[in-house]
Amino acid sequence: MIDIHIKGVQKSSLIDYPGKVSAVVFLNKCNFNCPFCHNPELVHDTGEFPDITVEEFETFLDGRRKWIDAVCITGGEPTLHPGLLDLMKLIKGKGLLVKLDTNGTNPQVIKDALDSKCVDYIAMDIKNRIEKYPDTTRTKVDTGKVLESIRLIMQAQKDGLIDSEFRSTILPKLHSIEDLEKMAELLHGAKKYVLQQFKTEEALVDMEYINEKPYYSHDMEEFKKIFLKHCEIVEVR
Repeated sequence: MIDIHIKGVQKSSLIDYPGKVSAVVFLNKCNFNCPFCHNPELVHDTGEFPDITVEEFETFLDGRRKWIDAVCITGGEPTLHPGLLDLMKLIKGKGLLVKLDTNGTNPQVIKDALDSKCVDYIAMDIKNRIEKYPDTTRTKVDTGKVLESIRLIMQAQKDGLIDSEFRSTILPKLHSIEDLEKMAELLHGAKKYVLQQFKTEEALVDMEYINEKPYYSHDMEEFKKIFLKHCEIVEVR
């Protein structure tokens, strides 16, 4: 039995795996408490959504294989689940690509996935400059593990083992220009970086943030120039 808690499945997406049609699997639990996160029911593990069994998910995959190229595993934080690698191997066994979304706090799981060749794409969230991680995530953070995950992903990309991206949701309350410059330096040599505009939603981890103002589009384009000094490809979403 695979030790994992699947809380939702999106049948198809054209945006979660670049250039591919993917299904998206949502897992519960997160070790961060970022106030701007759009998945509070997963972060807080409220029990609002019952588990989808692995057997049900496998049946879903068998019925969708003709229509999708890949599966994106997201959360929550997927690396908190002991059965993550087994789920990834199950998906790979169906002839599908696997994308992992992670906050990078469990580099050993990332290394195991790379060594097992059960992941094709890794997207890692960069929350802020490394010194501001505890304030931004509202948790105690072993930033050494975050740095190790960045190193592992960048090296795997360079070795041609995976495709990858780093990405950040930014907003004026948490990210100054100086913070962004430090984040860019942290990712020097990365293949791809994505700046994500903060968007208010009906549900956020901290509902006080629903009134926070995002950066303007022209600000995001200026920030893009900062990251282009360090990263090969920079996108704004």
